[in-house]
Amino acid sequence: MQRIRRRDRYTALLLGLVACALLGLIFSSIWAADVRRQQAVVASNLLQRVNDVVDEVHLVVAKLNTFSKDPNSHPENPITHAEKTCTEEVLLAMRRVLFHAEYIKDIGFFIDKGLVCTTGVGQLDTPVYEPSPDFIDSQGYEYWHARELIFFDKKYAAIILRRDRFNAVVDPVELSRVETAPFHWQVVYAGTEVYHLAGQKGLYQQLNQSASTEQVLLKQCEQGFCAVVMADKTEMVYQHSMLIILFACLSLFVGIFVFLLTFRYLRIRHSIKSRLRRGLAGGNFYCLYQPVVELSSGRTVGCEVLARFKDKYGELYPVEFIPVIRKLGLTWPFTDYILSRGLAEISRIQGASEGFKVNFNIFPADVINNAIAAIAEREDIADCLFQVVLEITEDEYLEARSAQKHLAALSEKGLIIAIDDFGTGYSNLHQLKKIHSHILKIDRSFVMDIEEGAIKSSLIKHIVDIAHETNMEVVAEGVENALQHQRLCAMGVEYGQGWAFGKPMTVAALQALIEESPQDSKANTSHNQRSSR
Repeated sequence: MQRIRRRDRYTALLLGLVACALLGLIFSSIWAADVRRQQAVVASNLLQRVNDVVDEVHLVVAKLNTFSKDPNSHPENPITHAEKTCTEEVLLAMRRVLFHAEYIKDIGFFIDKGLVCTTGVGQLDTPVYEPSPDFIDSQGYEYWHARELIFFDKKYAAIILRRDRFNAVVDPVELSRVETAPFHWQVVYAGTEVYHLAGQKGLYQQLNQSASTEQVLLKQCEQGFCAVVMADKTEMVYQHSMLIILFACLSLFVGIFVFLLTFRYLRIRHSIKSRLRRGLAGGNFYCLYQPVVELSSGRTVGCEVLARFKDKYGELYPVEFIPVIRKLGLTWPFTDYILSRGLAEISRIQGASEGFKVNFNIFPADVINNAIAAIAEREDIADCLFQVVLEITEDEYLEARSAQKHLAALSEKGLIIAIDDFGTGYSNLHQLKKIHSHILKIDRSFVMDIEEGAIKSSLIKHIVDIAHETNMEVVAEGVENALQHQRLCAMGVEYGQGWAFGKPMTVAALQALIEESPQDSKANTSHNQRSSR
């Protein structure tokens, strides 16, 4: 039982750990899904900002180019194609558009591919010719993704977009004016090559390094621009530290709760009470048979049916389960089950003749409530060739007249009544006369003292004499050696039961023992005469 409890404790601990880990996994999955959702939001916001910037540049540059080709299209922008220099009117038109722009930091005007003026510097002394663009987008705009410019004596790595006669300068910082914490991010243009526009360099390239990074990085693309977002684990943990601690405590609490609940359930399930309830319904009780021998001849004249229990958790001994059977109020279902199983097995034995006695133990409580009345009505008892003996342990309940009446009714229907373990219980020889018992079984404690010649063993002769006077047979229990056998014979004890004649055995072993048992017709006749009383 201790082994079962230890195993239950380990099982409960394992389930508690699994519950704790499972809850942690659920939390991690929820958290990861939320992080993924936030990543998607940040990526969408970054792409939206890129689109806003690009749309503004496209609108401004297209507008200025339109005005430059059609001087009548807008009275405020009289730019003519014939102009070869950056006039005040050109600068005024560019500055007016820049004033209303949100993301553009500077606008430049080109003549014959040379930059001649900007809104920030004005007229250039010498035209500036840009190197070849880094890439051209689908709408024909030329891009320089990291062009170094000098504003107010400071260098800036700017993004420049140009088409026809105008370009627009965008500070990459404008792309990062989006709430991105706690994430690292990068915005790129992914054409034939990948060009970094803003954010942390190298994130986009990490996507192709291994499959594991795809679980960390999230990429969204639109019109050639891609936003890659990666969670900053340290920052995420810091921001959600209280939530993590709370959920860790909750997981621990759930794990402890599952451990205690599981351990309690398993302890109840594996308790003797629970095992016996299930075992009675599931056939975990089985029968062994201990032979009863005629001491004078050594012939096997009967047996006692002994209940045993075994399930997947191991065996239980009668000293363990009999008290629990009583406490649970299952005495009669238990007795009824043992009767059915024992009778079915004994009926298959060849040689179990009419004089062969099969002893079944019954509970005094079933005598009082007269549950034993059903025994006489059983068809398997009515049809059997052997004699059924009901053994009753001494008990104060047997003093009740109702108990004596119920036993007498069974006796009248041909069942034999035996008093078991005589000398250890409540009854005495005078009370046995009221019960009308047929057999008296002397408790093994008397037999054990025979070799030492103890006072208790000296009482056996007196018990035998009184039992014979009341026409009862005597069976000595616990006979273990030849000396006890001889002295019991000398005291007039007819029958013996114990390890000297056979330990509790299977029905097959009992069959073999009966076949090997000596046949004594004289003894058999004497035995049958006494049994018929």
